Amino acid sequence: MVRINLTPGERRREQRGRRIPSVSISRPDWVSTSPQVMVGLVGLVALLVAVFLYFGERRGISEAQAAIEEAQADSARFHTEIVRVRAMESVQAQLVARVEVLEEVVDGRLFWLRLLETLSLQLPDYTWLEAINQEELPPEEIRIAGATFSNPAITAYMRGLEASPELRDVRLVGVTRALRQEVPVQTFTLLATFENFDPVVITPPDTTAEVAPPDTTSATEVEP
Repeated sequence: MVRINLTPGERRREQRGRRIPSVSISRPDWVSTSPQVMVGLVGLVALLVAVFLYFGERRGISEAQAAIEEAQADSARFHTEIVRVRAMESVQAQLVARVEVLEEVVDGRLFWLRLLETLSLQLPDYTWLEAINQEELPPEEIRIAGATFSNPAITAYMRGLEASPELRDVRLVGVTRALRQEVPVQTFTLLATFENFDPVVITPPDTTAEVAPPDTTSATEVEP
């Protein structure tokens, strides 16, 4: 069979005849080309978005308000705990101060017990004490008054007190003759300085219970 070549114009017409036909979709009847309808649709969408944002914002505000109320409750609870802890710390500080005062009082009383024991143990034979006081003396000094039958006993007593760990600078300030139950004796008065002891006046702290310091000014009478 003989093939006939077509001209370019006829070839283009043949290609256009072979194209796929376009499909047209008919628009629904409810869709209108009126501008008012389009504006209404846009407004409806904007209203829905605004409502969604409004409720979302309200939910966020409610959650924030709940968080604020919880934080306020925690703050009130923490404030109560802080006040309680501070009260406990104040009580603890008072107890510590009271314990320190008691320790000072105990140390002072123990010192006086040791001092009285030393004053008693160092007494020579036929020698006795009549008074121990601090009247009109500096707080670091003490007056010791006694009586004996001989002067060597006074010297021995002074040496014994000087060698003790409680006293130093023991010195004789006076010796007189007197009668004790119609017996002639020699009375003596000694002054001494405290050793290893700070005879300060102990002032209790401002607590509910006060502890009285040891009485270092009253005289202690010792029977012969």
